Amino acid sequence: MAIRAWSIFETMAAVLGWAAPERGTYAELPGVRIWYKDTGGRGTPVVFLHAGTGSSRVWEHQIPAFTAAGYRFIAYDRRGWGRSVIDPAGAQPGAAADDLHHLMDHLGIDRFHLVGTAAGGFVAFDYALSFPERLRSLVIANSIGGVQDEEYLELGRRIRPTPEFGALPLEFRELGPSYRAANPEGTRRWMELERMSRPEGPPAPAQKMRNRVTFSLLETIRTRGAVAHRRRRPLHAAGGPAAVPRASKACGVPDRTRGRALGLLGATGDFQPRRSGFYS
Repeated sequence: MAIRAWSIFETMAAVLGWAAPERGTYAELPGVRIWYKDTGGRGTPVVFLHAGTGSSRVWEHQIPAFTAAGYRFIAYDRRGWGRSVIDPAGAQPGAAADDLHHLMDHLGIDRFHLVGTAAGGFVAFDYALSFPERLRSLVIANSIGGVQDEEYLELGRRIRPTPEFGALPLEFRELGPSYRAANPEGTRRWMELERMSRPEGPPAPAQKMRNRVTFSLLETIRTRGAVAHRRRRPLHAAGGPAAVPRASKACGVPDRTRGRALGLLGATGDFQPRRSGFYS
């Protein structure tokens, strides 16, 4: 009876364009069972890619904000995180951009907005370079982007020296000091979400990139959007996907877009969400 009632609600939602309550389930994809949540409805889809310190659970504040604005909210646990289950009989580790591509095909979604934070930004860049025709817009937040230019890699090594940086507690590496001091409850919740993002057993092998991402390659992206390092405000507090900052030379990352719609704004690795939401 409960299943039938839900099916009736989903049918009405599809007909009337309602956003259904967020619900999670599995998609059987090549090499992995991907756990995803999808509010459904007829709104334009917005897909969220979590950080390496999170899962689809981290978007708990973005779900009501985006559905209230009329969007169809979709997020999933990337392969090796959360509740997604790797199929050892399938090809491993696969490319994360391919997992996203297969999930969109599974859901019958042609074009969508894509939002990636931190390591999710690596996947979003790779997807934009591989399947640009599928994207309505691209937003990258708090991410070094997986860029492989040697000058940029050296900058990262100076900002995050090893082994000293890696020896810091995870919350010190990922959360800004002012946020930790001002919002201990938010810090506690972030740490709880991070612990829940790690499946039991050894970490899964890192997935491949379809592209070797460089600044010159990023210049070829024509998708509307921005790369943003928002140190103060969460995404939904900034007004939604269209509210993105202009390009900047902050943190030593040059604006290489020459007036195009995509701007680059560098990230230092410290993340400062506010009480109203999390990126990761």
